[in-house]
Amino acid sequence: MRAGEAALLFVSFGRPFGELQREARARFPGASIRCACLHAPAGEENAEEALSRLAAEGFGAVLCQPVLLGRGREYESFLRRVLPFSGRFARFAAGVPLLACDVHGRDLAAVLHRSFPAPDEGGAAVFVGHGGEPVSLLARGFAALGMDRWHVGAIAGDPAPKEIAARLRGAGAARAVLAPLLLRDGLHASRDVFGLPPSWQSSLEAAGLAVSPHRGGLADLAGVRALFLRRAEEDFAALPPG
Repeated sequence: MRAGEAALLFVSFGRPFGELQREARARFPGASIRCACLHAPAGEENAEEALSRLAAEGFGAVLCQPVLLGRGREYESFLRRVLPFSGRFARFAAGVPLLACDVHGRDLAAVLHRSFPAPDEGGAAVFVGHGGEPVSLLARGFAALGMDRWHVGAIAGDPAPKEIAARLRGAGAARAVLAPLLLRDGLHASRDVFGLPPSWQSSLEAAGLAVSPHRGGLADLAGVRALFLRRAEEDFAALPPG
């Protein structure tokens, strides 16, 4: 039995983030680091399978940490899948995603400021995500830190390319670095952020802006992975007493 032992289960949308797992093992040497997927590809465990295995192995404390950008359908799916297992462990918690409050928005804005060259006069940085709360939280984070040349747009919803292009032109910007506000640089980045119309890149270029694409997902940034580890540390500390 492992009643006194703790496990940290990272749950991602698709395939696991290997670098995050390796860094977590160094950050939490006393915990067993596991991974699972909401939509498991071949050879990977889904969240229910991973939690059943942890229960069978006798772990007493389990933190399920979502590797998700924000609260939305994927996070709701995460909660529906993991919360039914809470009674199978002495101590159990389901963590929060990367962006769940204004403090998180400022944290991510600061990481991006350190990770990307600051736009100079006539330039701007534009990050494009799926939409909803993560876009709003990061936009408020940029504003709180006085990052006036940093902007956030949405693949679906607002702000749309036309609105961001108007803001840039109004601020005197003629060029923009365009990057995905997505954990992975995958299909949505290739199809909706970059590439052929009606992508964000093509829309901004049609508005007369010179666009420099920056490929790569947020999880490629060490600073973003550090934020996920900070979430896990905070959520571990908030586990109910045994």
